[in-house]
Amino acid sequence: MKMNFMQWIKKIGSREQRQRLAHMLKPVSIRRQILSLSVLNGLALLLCSGIGYAICVHAYNRHLYSATADGLYSTSAMISEQIKAVESLSSALLSSPEIQNSLVRIYQTTIPAEQNDYNQIILDQLQNSYSSLRSAGVAYLAIYNDRFTTCTNWAHLNHTGDALLNSARQAAKSAQGKVVWTYSGRDDFLLLSRDIRQIENLSLKPLGTLVIAVDLDQTISQSTRRVTQMDACYMITDRENRLIYASPALSDRAANYFLSHTDNPYQLVRLDGHDYFTVIGSLPEYDFCCISIAPYDSVTHSLMLMRFMVAASVVLGFLAVFTFTKRLMRRLSVQLGSLTQQMRLFGDTELSMDVFNRSIPYYDELETIYDQFRLMAEQIHTLVKVNYTNEILTRDAQLKALKTQINPHFLYNTLQTVNWRAKATGDTQTSQIIESLGTLLRASLSNERSLVRLSEELTLVDCYITIQRIRFEDRLDFKADVDPPLRDAIIPPLTIQPLVENAIHYGMESMTDTCHVFLTAASREKELTILVKNEGSSFEEGLLEKLRDNQIKPGGFGIGLMNIDQRIRLMYGDSFGLQVYNEGDYAVAQITLPFYTEEEQTKQEV
Repeated sequence: MKMNFMQWIKKIGSREQRQRLAHMLKPVSIRRQILSLSVLNGLALLLCSGIGYAICVHAYNRHLYSATADGLYSTSAMISEQIKAVESLSSALLSSPEIQNSLVRIYQTTIPAEQNDYNQIILDQLQNSYSSLRSAGVAYLAIYNDRFTTCTNWAHLNHTGDALLNSARQAAKSAQGKVVWTYSGRDDFLLLSRDIRQIENLSLKPLGTLVIAVDLDQTISQSTRRVTQMDACYMITDRENRLIYASPALSDRAANYFLSHTDNPYQLVRLDGHDYFTVIGSLPEYDFCCISIAPYDSVTHSLMLMRFMVAASVVLGFLAVFTFTKRLMRRLSVQLGSLTQQMRLFGDTELSMDVFNRSIPYYDELETIYDQFRLMAEQIHTLVKVNYTNEILTRDAQLKALKTQINPHFLYNTLQTVNWRAKATGDTQTSQIIESLGTLLRASLSNERSLVRLSEELTLVDCYITIQRIRFEDRLDFKADVDPPLRDAIIPPLTIQPLVENAIHYGMESMTDTCHVFLTAASREKELTILVKNEGSSFEEGLLEKLRDNQIKPGGFGIGLMNIDQRIRLMYGDSFGLQVYNEGDYAVAQITLPFYTEEEQTKQEV
């Protein structure tokens, strides 16, 4: 799969394009991956918020449409009922016996007084009907005949255009008694006209024309006041989208503009910097459309405020998450970088434990990783030091011993011969020196044990002191203070005598007076401490650390000090070993190791 993918990359584009694609596809750091993931999450959150906002706005508009449509339907139903009431009134007037009889009598008599009386009867009937439907928006009722024109409100009649009246009367004659609605623009009334025919004997002789004017502004005001409290404007149009009525608050320009935006049942229309919510319905049983126009500015401002708050919340949340993630990744990258560097240094510095430090704190899983790696490093270090390094040191010591070893039997026999001769001549000091030297050589060349009793080590020290006292006479003052129970402790061989030798060498070197050297031992909580103190010299500050770091090249007794310290640390761990420091006028060499006897060691091994 990998080879196929690489072959596909080689086939596409030019060399520069392939290099650019390969650079884009190369692995990126964990920090960039998490930051990229945070950015993608923020963008996804922003997208989801935008979609949620759009859904909420759409749902709100649907709810507003539903509420407005319900109100518009109720208003339209009431308008239709009022128009039906007007039509019913017209039927009642056409069939009224008083009006029928009066119209017939007007045509039959030629006496003006009688005609006036009959006309008054007609007017009374119209006035009664006008009173009952005046609140429904009826502006006036009028009956036209060849003799008179009877009207309930001449002011409104005179306000009606002659062209509209003539058109209504002409339409009524053509309809032969059917209801005809006539209108001409938004400024005139909506007129109902019907031809009045004689019912008696079914002659159907034309008697006149009934005209009822409906004031739509009053009708709609009454209907909307009962149905809704919304501050909305209304328009009524016919099936050809011609304007029949528009609320007085709407100018002609605004009305025509809204008429040009009637494509959808509901929509937002913006006019002169203001938003309007328009809903289109129909008048039941009539070919008229009713349009509701509600101001939408307050809703727009609320939605804009909500959109701003949502966007601000999303942006602030995204910035907060991004900042928190960036800080978290900075801390995580520092921890990972430190841990990676320590791993690399651990391998580059020959498995040295000095590379570990806690200057940078670790948290959570990284702390567990650090602790586990440190534990593993300690185990590796211990295995290498105890097994590999110890084996190398042992083999190196064996090689050096082979190079420098003198036959112990020949050396012992030679020293014994010299000792016999010294005793034969009465040279007691020479005899003591030879016996002490033989003991020291026997311990250094023939002892193969890894641990010896402290009492045996003190015997070697006594032999060495015997030789040095004969050499320096009264200039050397050596005192050893070791309690008898401590003499059964087991320690590595040749660990105390080199320290005593070092103390005498450097102490006597710069003193002309008596040099005091003290050897003490003490135990506390299963820990044995041995001190060798001398006058006349002092240790350099941080001597052992400088020897370990190769800042000072060991020579002479420096090799002996390093050898003692390394042997103890390899056998018992880094918490034990050799320490050198100054205490007043004394240079102090301190050995710290576990305190247990040979019998206790045997029990532990069993």
